[in-house]
Amino acid sequence: MPHASMTFNLPDDRHDHLCAIPGPRLYGALRDIDEHLHGLLRHDGIR
Repeated sequence: MPHASMTFNLPDDRHDHLCAIPGPRLYGALRDIDEHLHGLLRHDGIR
């Protein structure tokens, strides 16, 4: 299974570090919203 790691130079990169922590959860939430909207457009004829 592939994996990735990120290295931050704290405290200088503290803001970037704090932004990166919730990244996977935010990506998942946006993907769910996108799929939901796609379903509405495709199946319910909402435009």
